[in-house]
Amino acid sequence: MDMRNLTLIILLLLLALSFCGGGYAAYSTYEPEVVVQTEYIYVERPPVVVEVEREVQVLEERIIEERVPVNLKNFDSVEELIEWLAEDRTDQVPSTFRIGDVVVKLYCGDYARMLQERAMEDGYLVNVQVFSKGTKLPMSSEVLEKAHAMNTAIVENEVWLIEPTTDECWMAYKVKI
Repeated sequence: MDMRNLTLIILLLLLALSFCGGGYAAYSTYEPEVVVQTEYIYVERPPVVVEVEREVQVLEERIIEERVPVNLKNFDSVEELIEWLAEDRTDQVPSTFRIGDVVVKLYCGDYARMLQERAMEDGYLVNVQVFSKGTKLPMSSEVLEKAHAMNTAIVENEVWLIEPTTDECWMAYKVKI
């Protein structure tokens, strides 16, 4: 095998290793939308420098991460939960509205996500809970005729269900500690 073929094989092996996490990053730049990384791979004999560029898309999650408080908290009391629900206006958003010629229809899942996002903005941990058709809601006599999305919040050692379209809430589970 001649020296030229051996050099080519070594170069290809080093390229493969660099794409698997090897190599040395000698230069990298950051742009808001795209990250461009330039890597230089050095081969001792003969001296060869190969430049590899690749683009990496920046995820939108970084923006969401910046506007959500890092430490979400549970409600300290039922009164705090009820007061917060009274101040929140998710239940007052119309279920059908028009944007130009387009009619927009909101469903229970839309309201549940909206309430969750608004709770996060205020620093509270509120989850979305989806119940399937035929489910009997906890601590209620209601059996669902179709799937339904609601919210849950923890108050001390209790899990509270919240109907996001009406702000009605009730204790669903008591956790024994």
